[in-house]
Amino acid sequence: VDYYAGLGQTITEGSRAMDGDTLVISNASVGTSTPEGGFTANLPELRLREVGDGSVEVTFPAAMPIKITGKNETGTVGEVDMSLVQTGMTMLVSGAPEDMLYDFKADEMGVKLDKAVEDGKEIPLVVDVVLKGNAGKYHMTKSGATTVTSDFSSEQMVFNLSGTSPD
Repeated sequence: VDYYAGLGQTITEGSRAMDGDTLVISNASVGTSTPEGGFTANLPELRLREVGDGSVEVTFPAAMPIKITGKNETGTVGEVDMSLVQTGMTMLVSGAPEDMLYDFKADEMGVKLDKAVEDGKEIPLVVDVVLKGNAGKYHMTKSGATTVTSDFSSEQMVFNLSGTSPD
């Protein structure tokens, strides 16, 4: 949370509740806003479970809606609604606050465009990208500045892209 707040993002959570040995965070969001635009990502549910060795298993929702808004240098206003989607996404988090390791895997991860609008007109556009057989990790250390190193791999990428000019 501190890392994202340090980047100027706002993080909110709707509620917290225990479900057996799992902390369930519901209706969380992360976002940022500037005069030129912003973004908001919603996490309907995030599940955190200590696995017994000090590490925590994080389970993500199947879809996380994102809204991006912006205005270019000519004043054209754009808005994009999309979803980050995943199947079988889990993350194991371990370490100490100043030295954290995030190890994750997902059967599928992707981005799906739900709607794109420019100056109030919907743009006929299809964007659907899915990565299959995913694994990765990132290591975040804090010693003055925050340093992040990462590694990520996917076995396959499947995509469907199409569009028509609104003019």
